[in-house]
Amino acid sequence: MGNREQFWQAHVDACRVSGITQKAYCERNGITPKTFRIWRTRLAGAVCATTTEGEPHGGEVRGKRAAFAS
Repeated sequence: MGNREQFWQAHVDACRVSGITQKAYCERNGITPKTFRIWRTRLAGAVCATTTEGEPHGGEVRGKRAAFAS
């Protein structure tokens, strides 16, 4: 994972545990909500791709919400 990916993954993780809305998190950290959403989606896709590789049944993901389940 490159520096940019690490930067955004840290923000996505911090937002998730912050207990505040994504909008509030972005405002407090000087991040545009649109850019945050783009990176959150991109990183969630990367997580799915790396965690499902080599699993039985092709490692298919059953619905988009599976990537955001906690």
